[in-house]
Amino acid sequence: MDRQRKENASDSASRALLPIVMPAIVPWVTGLALGILIESRCPIAGVVSVAIIAAAGALLLVPPLRLRFGIVLALTAGVGLGAFVHHRAFREIPSDHISLYCATDRSLARITGRVANEPKLDRLGYAPFERWIFDRERTTFILDAEQVETVDGPQPVSGLVHVRVKAFVDTLRQSDRVEAFGWLRRLKPPQNPGQYDWA
Repeated sequence: MDRQRKENASDSASRALLPIVMPAIVPWVTGLALGILIESRCPIAGVVSVAIIAAAGALLLVPPLRLRFGIVLALTAGVGLGAFVHHRAFREIPSDHISLYCATDRSLARITGRVANEPKLDRLGYAPFERWIFDRERTTFILDAEQVETVDGPQPVSGLVHVRVKAFVDTLRQSDRVEAFGWLRRLKPPQNPGQYDWA
């Protein structure tokens, strides 16, 4: 009995001394998260991100370097990939994006598109003075823009527009195709440090 306990104790001790093997995906995922975080704080050009991915990938193909610096190289490639993904998603604007048709100040526009979400009724809650407030009901929804009217005629566009109608509209449904005429302006940049930039 004592011998069996000693063997179990020695097995437990040897298992405790075994090196912890890191799953191969951990450096990539960590690098991806770091790349997104870094690019969100400090813009990195897409070309730079691609160069980082290519350099780290090329070095990973060399067996001696992969054995010695594999984790670091995978982490570096992940950082480049995360930075590239964030840059493409938040910094690059397509050539037909609706925001390119916005003036520095608001301007009248006619936009055609589809309702992207279920319209919502907002009420200005200043009770008990609500009944004396003008335009206290507002219908808001997101419009998936398809076309904008310009001096050269209708132009195809892409992008989302936050639409606010100063009235109660109960006939709109998601995926309805509508034509909106009104004031178009860019979303304002964040007022507080670290606040999410909706633009």
